[in-house]
Amino acid sequence: MPLYTTKDISGLTALITGASAGIGEACAYMFAEKGANLILVARRKEKLESVREDIIKRFPSVSVRCETCDISDMKDIDSLFERLGDARVDILVNNAGLALGTDSGDRVPVEDIQTMFNTNVIGLMSLTSKIASQMRARNSGDIVNIGSVAGSDHYAGGAIYCATKSAIDAYTDCLRMDMVDTDIRIIGINPGIVSGTEFSLVRFKGDSQMASTPYKGVECLTAIDVADQVVYAVTRPRNVQIAHIRTYCTQQGHAKYVISRK
Repeated sequence: MPLYTTKDISGLTALITGASAGIGEACAYMFAEKGANLILVARRKEKLESVREDIIKRFPSVSVRCETCDISDMKDIDSLFERLGDARVDILVNNAGLALGTDSGDRVPVEDIQTMFNTNVIGLMSLTSKIASQMRARNSGDIVNIGSVAGSDHYAGGAIYCATKSAIDAYTDCLRMDMVDTDIRIIGINPGIVSGTEFSLVRFKGDSQMASTPYKGVECLTAIDVADQVVYAVTRPRNVQIAHIRTYCTQQGHAKYVISRK
């Protein structure tokens, strides 16, 4: 007999946003490895289908459904739920998010401010509200919000992005309190520097040279490192709720200002 029995998530269904690349894609593979069925959500249909095909080849026993949706667009979210119908979601991983630029907070274009808040905050909250109502009805489920250490490690050039991640931290904590009389678990995952994703390339609007700068000289976290934490949190026994996991790579002590580079 094992000393500790974790939760078996095989046969459960996880909906993952931003699943076409990076942390979301890594979560998809790790959930599939555990036998969970998947609903993969992202904007890029071709990339989603490619991820789906590969997962099915590796893990033929799981079901993988792809849904294109722009999480920053409320009409797209409504349309997504119309298509999902009565599909059950046992685990929601709110991973979709982005940063745009490193301008001074007073100089960030309004369009970029709106895009970051619509995607990182309003879209996440809207999607959660819809899923949470289903979870409440059956009194079970896990909601995982992928934040960032930038939510508390504020830095120059990150005014809007840090503000969105601070909002997610507050929302995660408050939602946990609001749902404390249920068996639904609310989990926050806040990683530091993660390499090998498209995050920095999006932030610097396709400038690959600028995008590589934050990762130079340091062994960063990887997408699979973060996905491992997500899977760890949702596989704890039902009486255990992981409130937050905050992770840096070994040579990092702050989102931007305390990093040892070789």
